[in-house]
Amino acid sequence: FFSALFAASRQEHVQILSIEPDPSSRIVLANVRDRNMRADTKWIIDGRAVGSAEKAEFVSSGYGVARSHSPAGDAGTQQTAARNGRPFARIEVECATLQSICREHGVVPDLLKIDIEGMEWDLIRASLDWLAQQRPRIHLEVHPAFIRRQHHDPHVLLKNLEQIGYRALDGAAWASAFKRASGDATFHLDLV
Repeated sequence: FFSALFAASRQEHVQILSIEPDPSSRIVLANVRDRNMRADTKWIIDGRAVGSAEKAEFVSSGYGVARSHSPAGDAGTQQTAARNGRPFARIEVECATLQSICREHGVVPDLLKIDIEGMEWDLIRASLDWLAQQRPRIHLEVHPAFIRRQHHDPHVLLKNLEQIGYRALDGAAWASAFKRASGDATFHLDLV
C-alpha cells in the first residue's frame, strides 16, 4: 500500500484519508496502517464509496469491489473470485462525494492517489468543480476498457482534467494520454 510508503517518506506531519468500500480490503488496509503508524501521522479509513448516489450495489471478488453494471461483468467478477478461491458477494455500499468525505474528515488534500478500477470516471466527473478549486496533485490510474464498458469515453475524462488546468507532471503533452486512452491497457498519469 502506497499510503504507508508515502507516510514513511515524509519528514513533516502527514494526514492520510483512505477510502476503501470493500470490507476485506479495508481490514488489510487497517492492518497496514496499524503496523506503519508514526506519532506524527493521522491516517483515516472511510468505508464508503465515492459516488453521487446514497448507496450503490457492488460485487466483490474477495480482492476488492466493482460497481455492479451488468450480468456479464458480474459473472466475470464471480469467475475471478472462484479462480482465486475467494468468496463472491454482492454488497450494498453507502456512497458520498469526494468533497463531502474530505470535508467530514477535515482533510484538504494536496495529493490524490486514484486507483479505483474504472470508477475514476464517476469520481472525476462528480468532483470537477472541487478539483478546479482545490488543485491537488493527482496520481491517476486510468482504465480505458472499464470506462468504455460503462458507456463512457475515457477521452472525455482526460479532456475535463485538461480543461480545468491540469497538466502532466513530466511535461508530456496531453496527446500522449489521449493516445493511450484509445487502447484498452491501464495507464498512470501524474498531474499537477
